[in-house]
Amino acid sequence: MAGAYYQQPSVEFGITSDGSFFLIDFVDEDTEGAAPEALNVIAPGQVSGRVIRIDDDHDLLMESLDFHFHTDRSDAAGGRPADAPVVVLARLPYLSLERFIRARDPRSVGFVFRNCSYLSHLSIVLRELGVPALVDAEAFDTLAADAVVLLDSASQTVRPVAPRQAGQGQTP
Repeated sequence: MAGAYYQQPSVEFGITSDGSFFLIDFVDEDTEGAAPEALNVIAPGQVSGRVIRIDDDHDLLMESLDFHFHTDRSDAAGGRPADAPVVVLARLPYLSLERFIRARDPRSVGFVFRNCSYLSHLSIVLRELGVPALVDAEAFDTLAADAVVLLDSASQTVRPVAPRQAGQGQTP
């Protein structure tokens, strides 16, 4: 329904125990002040690293449902040495993808989604932890696993880089 009145809305909603829906938050690209400059910038930052493609949507969905209720976040990064940086490509921002952040130094990971809501649970976690993330369908569709890329939210790009440039991690 919101799509009939807004060009690119991001909507977060909840479901009560009786199955009815309720609105939690709403951001429209044309909203002044409340929305970021570009809703495709899920979380600001820059990281270069090897591409990891995640293509199993069904398993991610099932894990995400469980993750919502059973995550204790006990494996949070704390003082570990920097991991080899990676840029994770995923079709959607499934919450179970948070394991890529919790299992490593958050400064060594970025995300590129084919589709993503600015208000999804994972989007909020990425912003809280300072993990760069973009919505870039073209990059998702064209980048191969193990390619080395630079994800840069300031320029809203994901582009191949020479392997020697990778491993620089995020810049402030």
